[in-house]
Amino acid sequence: MSSEDDDNDVPNVDRLEDAARAAGIGIWEFDPRSGELDWDRRCRELFGISSSREVDYQTFLDGLHPEDRDEAGAAVQRALDPGGPGSYEIAYRTIGIEDGRLRHVAATGRAYFEERDGAREAVRFVGAVVDVSSILRTQDELRDTEMQHRRVLEATNDAIWNWDLEGDRVEWSDALYSTFGHAPHSVEPTGGWWLEQIHPNDRERVDRDIHAVIDGDGTEWESEYRFRRGDGTFATVYDRGSVMRESSGRAVRMIGAMLDLSDLRKVRTTLAESEQRYRVLTEVSPQIVWMADPGGHLTYANRQWFDYSGQTIEGSAENGWEAAIHPDHVATLRTAWQKGSREAVEWSVELPLRRGDDGSWRWHLVRGRPVLGGDGQVESWIGVAVDLHDRREAAQALAAEKARLETLRRTGSELAAELELESLVQKVTDAGVELIGAQFGAFFYNVRDENGGQYLLYTLSGADRSDFEKLGRPRITDIFRPTFSGEGTIRSDDVTKDPRYGLSAPHHGMPKDHLPVRSYLAVPVMGREAEVIGALLFGHPEPGRFTEQHERLVTGIAAQAAIAIDNARLYRSAQDELAERRRVEADLRELTETLEQRVAEEVERRSNAEEALRQAQKMEAVGQLTGGIAHDFNNLLTVIAGNIDMATRAIGDAGEGNPRVTRALEGAQKGAQRAASLTQRLLAFARRQPLHPKPIRMDRLIRGMSDLLDRSLGERVEIEFVGAPGLWQVEVDPNELESVIVNLAVNARDAMPDGGKLTIEVSNARLDEGYAARHAEVAPGQYVMLAISDTGTGMPPELLDKVFEPFFTTKEVGKGTGLGLSMVYGLVKQSGGHVKIYSEQDRGTTVKIYLPRLLDETEADGDEGGEEALEESEQEELVLLVEDDEDVRAYTADCLRELGYRVLEAGSGEEAKRTLERTRDRIDLLFTDVVMPGMTGEELAADLREDRPDLKVLYASGYTRDAIMHSGRLQPGVALLQKPFNFAELARKVRDVLELGNLGRAVTLVDEGRAHGPAREALGSSGYEVDVVHTVRELEDKVRLSEGRFDCVVLDDRSHRIDVRRTVRSLRSFAEDLPILVLSDGWERLKDLEDRCVAVAPTPDRPAEVTTLLRRLKVRCDGSGSGKN
Repeated sequence: MSSEDDDNDVPNVDRLEDAARAAGIGIWEFDPRSGELDWDRRCRELFGISSSREVDYQTFLDGLHPEDRDEAGAAVQRALDPGGPGSYEIAYRTIGIEDGRLRHVAATGRAYFEERDGAREAVRFVGAVVDVSSILRTQDELRDTEMQHRRVLEATNDAIWNWDLEGDRVEWSDALYSTFGHAPHSVEPTGGWWLEQIHPNDRERVDRDIHAVIDGDGTEWESEYRFRRGDGTFATVYDRGSVMRESSGRAVRMIGAMLDLSDLRKVRTTLAESEQRYRVLTEVSPQIVWMADPGGHLTYANRQWFDYSGQTIEGSAENGWEAAIHPDHVATLRTAWQKGSREAVEWSVELPLRRGDDGSWRWHLVRGRPVLGGDGQVESWIGVAVDLHDRREAAQALAAEKARLETLRRTGSELAAELELESLVQKVTDAGVELIGAQFGAFFYNVRDENGGQYLLYTLSGADRSDFEKLGRPRITDIFRPTFSGEGTIRSDDVTKDPRYGLSAPHHGMPKDHLPVRSYLAVPVMGREAEVIGALLFGHPEPGRFTEQHERLVTGIAAQAAIAIDNARLYRSAQDELAERRRVEADLRELTETLEQRVAEEVERRSNAEEALRQAQKMEAVGQLTGGIAHDFNNLLTVIAGNIDMATRAIGDAGEGNPRVTRALEGAQKGAQRAASLTQRLLAFARRQPLHPKPIRMDRLIRGMSDLLDRSLGERVEIEFVGAPGLWQVEVDPNELESVIVNLAVNARDAMPDGGKLTIEVSNARLDEGYAARHAEVAPGQYVMLAISDTGTGMPPELLDKVFEPFFTTKEVGKGTGLGLSMVYGLVKQSGGHVKIYSEQDRGTTVKIYLPRLLDETEADGDEGGEEALEESEQEELVLLVEDDEDVRAYTADCLRELGYRVLEAGSGEEAKRTLERTRDRIDLLFTDVVMPGMTGEELAADLREDRPDLKVLYASGYTRDAIMHSGRLQPGVALLQKPFNFAELARKVRDVLELGNLGRAVTLVDEGRAHGPAREALGSSGYEVDVVHTVRELEDKVRLSEGRFDCVVLDDRSHRIDVRRTVRSLRSFAEDLPILVLSDGWERLKDLEDRCVAVAPTPDRPAEVTTLLRRLKVRCDGSGSGKN
């Protein structure tokens, strides 16, 4: 085997490796026959593998970039091809097998061949590789730099020139053509051509200056001159160049740029002119214009700033301008300025600036706009301060006016819809405070009395009611009188300086602890009849707060308030009328829809009604007969009982008492009393007896009837009574309730012909809303239940709905009237209760009666005990006695004369009138029978009262029918003495009427749990015209609006549900001289309330006691000379 080259051509291996290592070259050797590949350390680094890893030809291929792999492999194959070049030079990229780095590599190689069997064969392939990555990067950077320079030259308007001084050759950039308009073919690339384009007046200077730099040792030259454009005109240019010298200092090249200053000059001129115009504008501008550096130091301000603030230029320098800003707003300005500086944005704030001449503050809008530098940072600030004080005040005034209009609109709407008086007046007061900016406002009612009037605080706004109530009631003073008399409005900037202020004792001004009032506005509220309903009063602790506009506003809402009060009443009346009309229409529709059914039912019932009518006529005849008999019997009993009583008293006065005679008289008197009781029961049967409801405990009443029930039911019926602890009271006529119980018990007995058990049970009960919803006539609440059950035959279900109908009965003909359960039903309903019947055939019947609980837990009335002193006449009053029965008249006249009265007697109404014509004396009392031949007692009283409206009348009767009764009760103001009567009853009743009759008008407060109370009964029967109220607010409104027409107030506190102390204080605040009588079982705890016009007493038993208390109270109250007589 021989080599193709000489051995001398093979370099020394050691020297080669050292040189390659120093140059960073990698050496490799490849054996084509065995495929072995030997890489030195540098080759391994370039292929990114470690020194310990085995390599071969495939390793070489794997380390190449995929895009270069085929080309490199083909180059190797060409070099090893015996017919090929025998060498290769190639550049490729490697990707580190282990480190993954991309490298650019240049490789060279040479193949060595040997002859074998007549053929050439590659036996060795040796080469080197070098990393050219840095070279390629440098080339790329150079290309980028050249490209950037080229783009700069293309982008700039400067004409760049490169002057070779040795060859006098000048190269120009394209700007010479684009900016200065020279055609490329007309430009000579010499320094002489450039010099010829310079204006003749500038050419010598420029030529001298530039050669001075070139010929000397200078490096920089610049000049400004005029350069000819392609069109022959001259442009002012700024030219600058740098001289490049050899090491010997000889100038060889000069590079520079020529800038066209024509546009710049125009810009500068325009800018100067603009600045001058801007300065003139800022100086003549009515607004403040300012400039400042980034730190807020003022650098410029126009004349307006110094004229407004009064500061000097020196005083405004730095931060001195802050002295003109309101101290409360300096921090706000700084915050806005700092935010604008951080974010390089415009800012604005509204703040007050102080005027230099008078020190006043005016609101300004201060706005700042940043001037930004090339780095985006704020270089300076420019801004304005716009005076918006007038605009702000106008906006505030407009907003206030809108608010006032909205308040007026809202108030008008609310007043038009409001029906509740207190809420209405409160809204008016609140609206007035809101409209005029008052600190507080109040509405006072104008309450008049004989002293000229006093005022009642009704609503308050802006202050606590207790602040006024602790000061007592305001009285009429000179400052109040014009308003409450309707003379007009009072508006005072400072009420304490008003000449009418402080003239009245005891305070001579505002009381201690009064709310501070300086500004004062008072407007009367006038009704439709020109009466002063009250007044709206407004105050403020600062003077001068109320204007003429405020006065007009309050006058307007005062007029609205007066109309609203009247409208509320009219609206309520209209609503009631509409509701009644709708009810009638609904009834009519129901009647029309059910007409056919009702006609059919009516036809079906008519035959039954005829029989019922005959039965009713019979019962009516029996009732009239019974009533007539009772009337005559009562007349007889009056004579009998009266004379027995007179005989008893005569024997007692003579001191000749005989025990036998006394016992006989007592027995006769008891018999007369039993006969009188019998007549009362007959009248009750005839339903001619007035109802006298009283508070009772039903368990006590039933226990008291045990003997009566035993006698009525017989021995075959077992009676069981089931009571309940803590049973509530009810208010009902006890006699009528006894009749109901007896009636039901007898019905139960008849249903048990073979005997049985009757159970009477009482308990407390509550009927809830659900029960009331199923029974429309029932009001939910607390009741006392009375249940009467039997073990009789019972009734079928179809009859239960008819049992309460008049004349309905399950008994045989002739054994029942069918009125028993109807009477039960009527009494229960009249007493405000509910009745329900349960029955099951062959099991029995239960009737349950529910009577409303009496909420005042006053102990039920018992029998009156103790002897009462006879009330005799002290003034010998004249009584006209009219009685058609001579015996009764004689007995009554004797009794009256014995009591000290003067008596005129008459047997009829006509005779009574003739008797009056013959006497000159004025009668004090008409005592007349009700039922008489000819003229009745009621007709006689009415006839006499035509001349004497104040004539006191006492009726006496044993059978009143409906002459002086209404719905089972005595008509209001009617006094009746029931026959038969005895001497004591006559004495008491006559005295009651003489003392109590026709006493005037009273208002009584009864808690909501009772329809009326004993005070109302007493006042009504004594001749008072009585108004009953159930709430303190209702009482206050009545007294306040009555304008002194009430003679007294009675607080009936039997149930302890009335706040007596608060009510008395409230009434005293506006009706100081009105007599107030408090009736309470807890009267001892209220005695401290008594004064000259307030009396506290326990609830009395008789009407005379109520009116006696009132008479004494009125005498005491009127003794001061300030009350009503």
